[in-house]
Amino acid sequence: MLGKDYIDNHQYSSKVKACVWKDERYTVVDSLIEDATAKLAEISKPYRQYTAEVQDLAKQSEVYKDILAYGIGDTVTTADGLRGEVHSVNVLRQTVKVIVVVDKDEKEIREYKVDQLKFKPRRKKGKGGEKQDEAELKKLEALEKREGKSRLNDK
Repeated sequence: MLGKDYIDNHQYSSKVKACVWKDERYTVVDSLIEDATAKLAEISKPYRQYTAEVQDLAKQSEVYKDILAYGIGDTVTTADGLRGEVHSVNVLRQTVKVIVVVDKDEKEIREYKVDQLKFKPRRKKGKGGEKQDEAELKKLEALEKREGKSRLNDK
């Protein structure tokens, strides 16, 4: 026995809903408890789901245009002539942290304002790199034209 007169399941909510399940076909108490626990696990799951469309407002604003050009791993040249790799980007502060090599073998992370950097986006190596990039852009544009619908939700 459980030591209590009821079973509970708080896997999705701490809310208590009292229900009674009566079935007189059971002759073994442990079988009733086992089946009731399985039934409670099933009916305690939420049955509503929500979907939402998300838009990146930063990409739509001219204010953030420059900062969004940087991506982690991009190679940049700083205003003081050092080359480095983008470590992180802070969109709100308009700063970029860059890993730079100082004194041949020593690496440092330095923070720069966006206007202090020149960058070259990291490109994939391969045959016809520009053609490959154009093909990828066309695929992305085609996906956007489908109004951002997920294949999982399409019917």
